Order: sequence, then C-alpha cells, then structure tokens
Amino acid sequence: MDREIENVKLSPDIAPIHQLTAKVFAIDTIYMQEEWVPRNCEFCIDDLDQPDWYYPFRDSDFIHVGGLGGDRQLLTCILQGAYRYGLTPRIAHANTVSGAAHRMACWKYGTATHGFTDVAEHVYRIPLNTERPMTQKSVVVGWADGFEAYSMDLLVKHLGKRHLEVFLICAAARQALRKGVEGWLEM
Repeated sequence: MDREIENVKLSPDIAPIHQLTAKVFAIDTIYMQEEWVPRNCEFCIDDLDQPDWYYPFRDSDFIHVGGLGGDRQLLTCILQGAYRYGLTPRIAHANTVSGAAHRMACWKYGTATHGFTDVAEHVYRIPLNTERPMTQKSVVVGWADGFEAYSMDLLVKHLGKRHLEVFLICAAARQALRKGVEGWLEM
C-alpha cells in the first residue's frame, strides 16, 4: 500500500481484485495529523502488540503490516493473531533501499575508497522454511541449528535477554516456519 498525496494506492497484487471497493485502514499507536490521512483511508489508533489486534479487521480480505523493523514482539503478536483468526500469513521483504539498507549498499564503495582492492560483496537470501528440495533442506537445517546457538550467545551475552526468553523466541520461529510462513534471511 503506497500513500499518495490524496489517496491510498493499493499494491499491484491486490489492486486488480479490489479496485475502488477497498476499505483502507491506517493503524498506528499515535494519532496521525488529519491533513496527512488520505481521503479513502480511515485512521485508527490501535496497538498490534495486543493479542486481539485483528478483531476490528475480521471482515477484511487482505491485511498488510509493513515496517516491522526487526521487532520480534510485534511479529510474534501479528502471527499469533493471524493464526487465531485463521489467516495464512506471508512474510516478504519490502525490497526497498533506505536507511540502514542504503548504508549496506554503500559498503563496497566505501571499502574501495579507503584503499581496499578486489572488494567482493555477496548477498545471500537463505530460506528459513525447510519445505525445499532435499539438498537444500539439509543445508538449511544444519545452518538453522548453528544460527540458534549464535542467537543465544548474541541475545543473552550482548543484549541482556534471558535464556528462557530466547528459547521461546526460537521455538515460536520454528513453529511459524512449520505452519508455512515463508521466512528469508538476507546475509
């Protein structure tokens, strides 16, 4: 969903289906200035961190949540609400280059200008869902075990999380992947 000057424009994958019949809600935890709200959009103050966030939108055909920004608690609540409501969530990379992502795109140039030569930059998209061909599945499963161990070390030692909390985070991620969420990690 893209906000234009006066209207909300639906993404190309759902626009042909709903055209002008779509009822668009903008949701945030703080109130948006009225002059910024497009005419075909109804603004709601709500908290997607709450367990029953989906209730006001239960008659919706499509729910798009953007800008998670790595917020694990928000992702957990969104997935739990989606499963309770009977939705099949899909997670997709927005594929935009801005902010931190823009800085990453400049790394190769920055290292080359500081005297490094033969700079090679590789970006890998690793599927987290193990419903893949057998060779790829074995690589993903082996990698995921190590990733959990590194997550534990990083989150407990450096970010001050509790062991139990990290175990629960990893278990929730595994469960979501088993239920069919398409997760990808870019490295």
